[in-house]
Amino acid sequence: MLSASQGRVLRWLGRFSSSLSEAWDVPREISLPGISEAMGVVRSALHAPINTLLEEDLIICRLAHVIGGGSRRRNVYHLTEFGRKALEELPDTFEESSQRRGSLKGEYPEATELKGRDELIQKILDSGSDSFTVVGIAGIGKTVLAREISQRLAKQKINSRWARATTFDDANSLAQRMMEGAEVPEEPTALASWLSDRCKGDLLVIDDLQDLHARHLEGVKKMIETLQSNEQRMMLISRAPSMIEIGEVFSIEEVNDEAAMEILGGEIDEETALKAIEHLGGHPLALHMWNPEQPLAGAHIRRYVEQTVLTCIPEESMPTLDEVAVLPAPVELKHLSTTEGVDILDDHALLRWSHDQRVELQHLVRNVRRETWNEEESLAIHSRAADNWSTVSGEQARLIELHMRNNALEANITEYLDIHVDSLLLFDSAAVATLVDDACQRWPDAMQLKSIAVHTALERGEAEHAAKELAMMIDAPLELLARVARQKGLLDEAEKHILEAIDRATGLDKVKLQISEATRLLEDSLPDDDDPVPSQDAEKLINSISLTDLDTEERKRALVAIASLNHWIALNRNDADSAAQVRKGLENIAGDDDPIVSDLACRANIHFEGETSFSSDNPLRNLSLRLMTLHNLEDEEKIAALDGLELQDISTSRLGRRLAAMVWCWRGMLLKDERLSCWREAIHLFTSAECPKASKALTLRMHSLLR
Repeated sequence: MLSASQGRVLRWLGRFSSSLSEAWDVPREISLPGISEAMGVVRSALHAPINTLLEEDLIICRLAHVIGGGSRRRNVYHLTEFGRKALEELPDTFEESSQRRGSLKGEYPEATELKGRDELIQKILDSGSDSFTVVGIAGIGKTVLAREISQRLAKQKINSRWARATTFDDANSLAQRMMEGAEVPEEPTALASWLSDRCKGDLLVIDDLQDLHARHLEGVKKMIETLQSNEQRMMLISRAPSMIEIGEVFSIEEVNDEAAMEILGGEIDEETALKAIEHLGGHPLALHMWNPEQPLAGAHIRRYVEQTVLTCIPEESMPTLDEVAVLPAPVELKHLSTTEGVDILDDHALLRWSHDQRVELQHLVRNVRRETWNEEESLAIHSRAADNWSTVSGEQARLIELHMRNNALEANITEYLDIHVDSLLLFDSAAVATLVDDACQRWPDAMQLKSIAVHTALERGEAEHAAKELAMMIDAPLELLARVARQKGLLDEAEKHILEAIDRATGLDKVKLQISEATRLLEDSLPDDDDPVPSQDAEKLINSISLTDLDTEERKRALVAIASLNHWIALNRNDADSAAQVRKGLENIAGDDDPIVSDLACRANIHFEGETSFSSDNPLRNLSLRLMTLHNLEDEEKIAALDGLELQDISTSRLGRRLAAMVWCWRGMLLKDERLSCWREAIHLFTSAECPKASKALTLRMHSLLR
């Protein structure tokens, strides 16, 4: 007859394929730390049931490489053939015998057996609140409790969508992960409406809310408040006090002595266990980190972590612990300078693992460890981490490297940002905004950092934040003044600044400003707008351009850009002959096989011939051409074409934002039920793309619907 603990081990291992018994790489869930977390008990509590199962040939133990667990092979466990037969004979649990209706999506944690929380869970479920907040100190079990609530709601046909907040997140990135990578609106109010339309009845969960950066707090708060007004189910999880609270606030306290004894398991003698509980209380993470060989130093949980847990870590593992302690977000282990000691940290229950095997330090341990460093030690640890991350390729590594450079107080931070900011904005603008804000806080007198902060805010469509940063600049650039005024709808002021900037500029700088402004004028219209004024204003500006001060190469590039603008104007006027003449002239400059010549020919075919098939490797050009073809399609065909458009990687440049605005505008025109949320997002994107006339025109259309 199997004991309850032996049966739980069998059930857990039974979830994994028998083919793993011969695999080289195996999941962490079948190692001792993984089984321990799933069972909700300390490692030592598993020794007896596992040894019995081994003796009875129901499981086997072997050495294998654990995925994401460092280079050293570790003990893992598999069911034998006899073990699988024994599993079949076990009585069904309630969860196994009941049909699971709802599902968990996004960044939900793995299931863990709860100890001593039934009363609190029932209180939350019986409260009648569709939305609520769960708070408690680090390591007290907030996430595990919330996971169990999601699991129980799933049996009531309620889905849960999870996101875990980091310092790099804004409302948009949190929603993307809740929706498992789906394209979502950017503006918080539009985003909330969009989520409400698609997640009616679902529970939206935001974990680790306390890790949000102040730079993004207002946007997240605005999204949550709008969701709340739309009666969306939500659960917020945070250390107390929570920066944002909704509904009833439930505080998680320590578990009682009986539950604490369950966590410690039956292998520790009762006297020793009670002594541990007397010192540690019912703090679940502290109980998991303790083992009978450790001394018990004081009752304060932070003192215990510092004086007992950390002092028991071998010296050779401490550099790895510190390298993980400075991380701003979970990472893949392969990017650490060394994985030496990772298995030791895992065996001591110090690591927190994500679904995709990214890792971070348990927040309680992370916070305590950081507090033990003096300023010199902190600077040195961050500096070493910056050196390591500088050797790792990829945009995510650049963000983490920048975080480390900020915290190492490196003097060349402005130069680093100048090199990387535009590419990083395309990759993750929320993270860039956080890191630029941190840099500005550390170097408040660096005007070039202020300029980067204004540029970052403008690229994100955050005019108010850009204006605040701009107000702190000395001799702010006229172009930035114009952009901020334009995004705030102050068109006369914007025109004054840009004309003054053009008047003061010389040579290539002047030509670039003139071409940029002419381009912006042509972009500033709705997809069904046939107003001739933008073309007239752009043509007037183009005719004022002088190329006499440019060298040969600069002159050639300028002529190509001007030709593209003149071709655009010809299409707007339905003047096929002028368009053909422009293309012919451009062929003489760039050659007939130049990609820009081919692109203009494709645009002419779409506009004049109704062409709908084309190919382009450039995502922005591809999207622009696809939007042109919509004019040649029936409404049902337009809807199908819009469904196939990808906006994730293009909406963090001005052109990309304008094209994304066009997509959301079209969606609003074609999808009546989603019109308001689509047009809110389109208005936001038109504004941030500095297309104020298009934004105003669409705003008037939306207001007419609301009257």
